[in-house]
Amino acid sequence: MIDALTTAANGPVAVVPVVRLDRPTLAALAYARSLTASVRAVAVAAERGEALRIRERWRRRADRIELDLVDADGDVGDRLETYLDELGRRAPRRCVIVVLPMTLTGSWLDRVAGLGTLVLRHRLSRRSGTVAVTAPYRVR
Repeated sequence: MIDALTTAANGPVAVVPVVRLDRPTLAALAYARSLTASVRAVAVAAERGEALRIRERWRRRADRIELDLVDADGDVGDRLETYLDELGRRAPRRCVIVVLPMTLTGSWLDRVAGLGTLVLRHRLSRRSGTVAVTAPYRVR
């Protein structure tokens, strides 16, 4: 009972993976902010230069959400889980909500690309203390 009260008092932390800074990602950040005041963005980039470009664009934003850089050498899901493990060590009883941006255009190609997001959501939802959700953004 006390553990549940401690977790509730600290509140959840939302984590939004950022591959590029686009409208779907901004919508996912806004959704995460509506869930909790504690939001962190994680730039998961295959190349260091790409991560630095995301960080530079991030600095021009004024929403005060922290951005952490994670090198994606190998599987993006593995790197994100390593980041979540580290976050869990810093705040062991805190619930983590991972908000995954997802673009919906109606194109068959986007449905195939969205499968990776759904697989990642399923993978992350098996973690203890982690809730994984998608934040769909419909392009008209």
